[in-house]
Amino acid sequence: MEYIHPEAAFTAHETEALTPDDAPDSNNELDGDGELNGSDGLGATSGNGHSTALQQTNVNEHLDGDRSDGERSDSERYTDDSDPREALGHLKNAARRNPASARHLAELAEGYAAADLPHQALRQYQRALQTGRDAGEEEMPDTHLGIGDLCRTFAMSAVAVRSYERAVRLRPRRPYYRWKLGVALAALGLYEQAVSQLQTAIELAPKDTYYRFQLADVFLLMGREEQAIDTLETVVALARAMITTACVWARPARRTNR
Repeated sequence: MEYIHPEAAFTAHETEALTPDDAPDSNNELDGDGELNGSDGLGATSGNGHSTALQQTNVNEHLDGDRSDGERSDSERYTDDSDPREALGHLKNAARRNPASARHLAELAEGYAAADLPHQALRQYQRALQTGRDAGEEEMPDTHLGIGDLCRTFAMSAVAVRSYERAVRLRPRRPYYRWKLGVALAALGLYEQAVSQLQTAIELAPKDTYYRFQLADVFLLMGREEQAIDTLETVVALARAMITTACVWARPARRTNR
């Protein structure tokens, strides 16, 4: 299979986020590509040394945005398997059985990303976007999120920002998307924009201390120590409130067990 580095794929698209039109020919992506016989180093660190980074940016843990509570995607179920080859095989089979399903292609992309095969993941995300477009479906924000994560893996924060922006436009009230965009903006030194996104994430999820930690980090990068301290003090206050609440709820349980 042709080896395509994401930077090469994006060179001609510096002013526009990745779209399905950018996708290479992937007609043979699911068959005869050698990915399941070890030729691509499945489960091992790639030649570029991106294994750890890809694992850190794997979006599977937050891909429940458009599914009902308790529902898990094929990628989430299969990537629980101890053998990544088996998991990826399941996802490929699911995509073969549902060739017109953008969701199954996106989940296959997630499987490739989790297996440290970023270039195959990128192709499948592109195919998922194109398939959805051909079917007249709304674009899946998690697909743009996955592409953004792959771009950040290759230190392409500018392209990642454009992908995250598309996800935010599709789901503006999703704080996790705002956080992703804010972190990518901060990596480009666009601190004011990063602060705006992180503050919006906090407004949408006021009890989530993690977003406040990130905001404090950006304030420190900007040299705004007092605002960073105020933000962290709020984190401490929230943590104390949560501990107090947990203790109150624990007391009746202890009395019941006596």
